[in-house]
Amino acid sequence: MRDLGASVAELPAAAALGHHCDILLLGGQVPVLGAVEALEIRADLVVEAGGMVDVEADWVLEARGATVIPDVLTGAGQVAASYFEWVQGLQQFLWTSREVYAQLDRLAADAARQALQIADARRLSLRAGVLVLAVGRVVEAIVARGIYP
Repeated sequence: MRDLGASVAELPAAAALGHHCDILLLGGQVPVLGAVEALEIRADLVVEAGGMVDVEADWVLEARGATVIPDVLTGAGQVAASYFEWVQGLQQFLWTSREVYAQLDRLAADAARQALQIADARRLSLRAGVLVLAVGRVVEAIVARGIYP
């Protein structure tokens, strides 16, 4: 954090909010961030990583031009890695860590790019862009495979 003279700083949540920083990472121990706390944030990029930004805080941050990367996007790698483990078990074939990371990088980059494109094209927040992308994928799966009883 620039105000503290360091490139990376770990502060209690309440102390971190008022300091200018490029990126504010809301980790697992951070409670839900509301509109009151959002008014104090001076970061250009807010990353949810277990910490949640509520709807009102999202609106406040969006209104002041901050980008929020929602936890559904930041946590997708964990879900994908679990899927890769399942696939490896089905195939009875072990992937190298390089192969796993290459697939994770590809999936994460593709999902982020698609969500950003949707958000930009429809003038939505990144959170809304991610949700539109997810619902669209569910619709595509239902059309392709049908709904099973």
